[in-house]
Amino acid sequence: MTNGHLPAIEQLTPEQSWDLLAETTVGRLAIRQGSGVDLFPINYLTHEHKIYFRSGPGTKLIELTDEPDVAFEADGRDGHHQWSVVIRGIATRLDTDTEIIDSGVKTLKSWYPDGKFNYVRIDAATIVGRRFLPHFLGD
Repeated sequence: MTNGHLPAIEQLTPEQSWDLLAETTVGRLAIRQGSGVDLFPINYLTHEHKIYFRSGPGTKLIELTDEPDVAFEADGRDGHHQWSVVIRGIATRLDTDTEIIDSGVKTLKSWYPDGKFNYVRIDAATIVGRRFLPHFLGD
């Protein structure tokens, strides 16, 4: 309790965080690029506590091969609460048909009109979820 009020931010358990990630399909992928960091919006899905997405050839895939340490963030609204989940982990390009099919990533729709025939998995090293309570947001 702070100043007689409930805490403004609720820390979520890893399981609560994964449940929220499973309810949305758009997130942001942060990767190292040269001497900086770049951010890409991605369509994704979760499967067995992993993040999966599709990628076309290009910068993102090249950088992930050279620097597989990534951060991933997704957020949304849960009733009257905003939430955010951040994962830090390792991105790996998938090379087995079994994992591609079993994960469901092959059927993931993309915003990008050209084919995205590279499939990537993020294995989470850490996951941090937070729910922001209404009075904190001025509701």
